[in-house]
Amino acid sequence: MDVSEILSVFSIVISRFFSNIHSFFLLFILKLRGMKGGRGLRIHSTVTMCDWLCNMRVGRNVVLHRGVRIVMSRGSSLELKNKAWISYYTIIIASRGTKIVIGENTMFGGNCTIVSADHDVGDKLSLRESGHVGGDIIVGDNCWIGANCVITKGVTIGDGAIIGAGSIVTKDIPAMTIAVGSPAKVVKKRNIKNAI
Repeated sequence: MDVSEILSVFSIVISRFFSNIHSFFLLFILKLRGMKGGRGLRIHSTVTMCDWLCNMRVGRNVVLHRGVRIVMSRGSSLELKNKAWISYYTIIIASRGTKIVIGENTMFGGNCTIVSADHDVGDKLSLRESGHVGGDIIVGDNCWIGANCVITKGVTIGDGAIIGAGSIVTKDIPAMTIAVGSPAKVVKKRNIKNAI
């Protein structure tokens, strides 16, 4: 091995070491703040979590990849079930009084946004001063949400559904279907024999 290969291996080992230390301390802090579960949780060192995290439940072997951001308001809840995979730079915002549930074995591609509230546009002239209208978001088990998708308030995505990359989900998506577009519409039913 030449020097550049040795330095490359050394860099990877050091990076993983510090990432593991960060994950350990972040998990410790989350448990102190009331997070339930989290056995086998893998958190990349650039994950950020803000505000009221006391109503967060995390299943076994959940992965939060690089740049994931989780924001929770008072009175909101978030559940990430076993083996949920949240990919690069995804943002999850659980607004006051709402819940977000991500199902078991569900995968999110990079740069997705999940937001459980919108501004109440009819409330006041100034949107800055307007209130919010929220709704729960439920993503079923064994779903695949493609990169750059947006999931809005009050949406349920059924078990085994696939959402195509770049889609905006504004209405419920039935189980075992494939939906794409803005707004997302069902274009195909999945074959049950090939289901997970």
